[in-house]
Amino acid sequence: MLLFLHGFLGQKEDWDPLFSHLPPTLKPCAIDLPGHGKAPMVDDIALAIKQQVNSADIIVGYSAGGRLALELKSRFPDAFGKVIALSTHPGSLCEKEMKTRNMWAQMLRSIPLDHFLEKWYDQELFQSLKRHPIFPSMLARRKNQNPSSLSQFFMEFSRVKKTAPQVFPETVFIYGEEDLKYAELYRKLFPIEQIKIENAGHALHLENPKTTAQVIERLVHEHSRKHQNPSTV
Repeated sequence: MLLFLHGFLGQKEDWDPLFSHLPPTLKPCAIDLPGHGKAPMVDDIALAIKQQVNSADIIVGYSAGGRLALELKSRFPDAFGKVIALSTHPGSLCEKEMKTRNMWAQMLRSIPLDHFLEKWYDQELFQSLKRHPIFPSMLARRKNQNPSSLSQFFMEFSRVKKTAPQVFPETVFIYGEEDLKYAELYRKLFPIEQIKIENAGHALHLENPKTTAQVIERLVHEHSRKHQNPSTV
């Protein structure tokens, strides 16, 4: 089974465009991440997912969903196989980044959600997404969420510690060619397996779902062959 985890502000329906380009034999499954619960939220979500799906051959996560995928692999290495991380920050945040996250979290609690969404998607990171035809329908879904829960989710995942080194050999990082921030991040951090998706920015699964799906399908088949014939790899 392939487990798909959406990012901050997202919903499981975000994966529908990509799923339309995947063969059903891959058994893709998307779930909504909870945006509430007692601290520590990351612990609760990780355990809830483990109880809900038990295991998955591959976890595909976008942004915060990618961080959660890395956390699941670290905590339950025997239950979850390869991680495919889309536009995912693999390290801990620096002080400047945490201050920025705190600013966004405070804004989310203090202004109407519509205004927050307008400011959030005005970031350079999302300009290619805003130009995409899918943006209006995606934005409409975002407006039906709880700001308080979103704020808690956002800050909990900002505090996730640096990914354990043993997870990286089983992880592929994928980014959009227009996402210069993450292209530079992956180049600087360490030698990791990474793939660039053309004609896409940060939200590559929404901006170019067909190519992203093709890459994921190829990685799934490679993973399957490796585990069916371990002596030949």
